[in-house]
Amino acid sequence: MRNYLLIILFFLSIRANAQEIFLVQEIKRDLVQSMPNPFSIIGKNCQNYIVSCDNGEIRRSSDCKFIVYPKNIGAAKITIHTKSGKLVSEEKYHVKSVEFILNINGSDKKIFAVDHFIKSARFQLYSNDLMCSSFSWNANFETVIVEDNKKTIINAHSKDGNLDELKEKMKSLKPGNIIIFHKIKVLIENNEYNVSDIVLEII
Repeated sequence: MRNYLLIILFFLSIRANAQEIFLVQEIKRDLVQSMPNPFSIIGKNCQNYIVSCDNGEIRRSSDCKFIVYPKNIGAAKITIHTKSGKLVSEEKYHVKSVEFILNINGSDKKIFAVDHFIKSARFQLYSNDLMCSSFSWNANFETVIVEDNKKTIINAHSKDGNLDELKEKMKSLKPGNIIIFHKIKVLIENNEYNVSDIVLEII
């Protein structure tokens, strides 16, 4: 009986001292290709574990937090190992491409007050895939101003939505003009994304 008691106590001791490590996705969704996807390791001594991903790159932001940048659309597997190589955790995720929507604040396809529009106009970039993420971005695009049968094309650049490059040129807008933001390419880090044209009518 004494021997059985010692065995039970031995296993209880092992279980009490075992370290449980959990992988936590900080934003619950599919992983987004080429974009930052934050994760955390929850558990004691989390800095002693090695995290790897079979699709893309991992950057450690602190002892227990890291960012996954998936390279390819499809599947991604994130694993946690001890420094001795023992597998502790393995999680599989789906990777999708990011979808962006670009618009201009304060406009509803029709511009009634040109002066106010020129002062306040800026691009706003949205993505349901990146609701809680903040990042710097740029955009290259054509601005097409249509007046009667005449068309003026201006190549322009925006940083984080700023439209200062165009404000002087837009002062000549008048009722009946149409302004089109065309061939818009959004640049985030080393990635480029096409977004839909924006068409506004001056009333």
